[in-house]
Amino acid sequence: MRVAVTGAFGYVGAQLTARLLEAGHSVCAVSLEPAASDLPAHVASVPARIADITDVAALAGVFDGCDAVVHAAALPAAACVANPALALHVNGFGTRAVLDEAKRAGVRRVVYLSTYHVYGRETGTIDESLPARPTSDYGISKAAGEGQCFRAARAGELEVFVARFSNGFGAPLCRSAECWTLAFPSFCRSVVETGRIVLKSAGMQQRDFLPLPDMCAALQVLLGAPALAQGDTDIVYNVGGGRSLSMRDAAWLVAAKYEALTGVVAQIDLPEGTEDAPAEPPVDYRFDRITKLGYRPQGDLAHEVRATLQLLGAEAGE
Repeated sequence: MRVAVTGAFGYVGAQLTARLLEAGHSVCAVSLEPAASDLPAHVASVPARIADITDVAALAGVFDGCDAVVHAAALPAAACVANPALALHVNGFGTRAVLDEAKRAGVRRVVYLSTYHVYGRETGTIDESLPARPTSDYGISKAAGEGQCFRAARAGELEVFVARFSNGFGAPLCRSAECWTLAFPSFCRSVVETGRIVLKSAGMQQRDFLPLPDMCAALQVLLGAPALAQGDTDIVYNVGGGRSLSMRDAAWLVAAKYEALTGVVAQIDLPEGTEDAPAEPPVDYRFDRITKLGYRPQGDLAHEVRATLQLLGAEAGE
């Protein structure tokens, strides 16, 4: 299969590109910027078109000859907060432009990377039956992109799948990856650079964490899923890791792996008076629908933490 990946040189896109190549697929990269100099050569050397997904003229022809498109390009959460208008333009209109060009090119299937943030909640049981009620700029903008997917699916223009991911984490393929404001990567960088992890809250809030290898596996499942009926808009699939973990436990996991790797005991700093904060209930992020298609999470968060620490230079004896 020939697969175009938008955002192919980004944090998630680069991982997916690598795994599609390993599976024997042909990959066409679409990226706002050229590949970073420290990105592994087998990913950086794939045929690429440098294009802004909001520039309709620049997108012309980028999907010609492709069987499928994985739309991973997006404005990340922090940038959405800084510029909500740009968030809607990139994640909303940009998705429309990608879908329109895919239709023009005769692409059969598009898989859109969305997020649990469209639900507007992070606790309790979350499955696809819940309405999308986003409350963050990132969630709102990704929901706008989902709307474009529903529009294209209803029109029968394309087979579209929407993957709502929980909190993805995995060792980046290069240090220049834009991931260091996310929880696990930021904890890893902090402990390597300072020997400590500073939590801004009690850290008892629970999250479903999804190793990036499982994220990529889910996307491959959707690329190979049975054909949809024309006009079908029942296209949303939650994708989780099946493990609820508090942010404090995530920090302890990073500290433990750092100590095992280097022999150095890391310090975790909590806000004063929060040491004995009560535990919060786990989040139950359901992904039964994609499980029926063959998805089985097998990733290892501890392995991803260790690999991230090593990428950052943490070695025995430090």
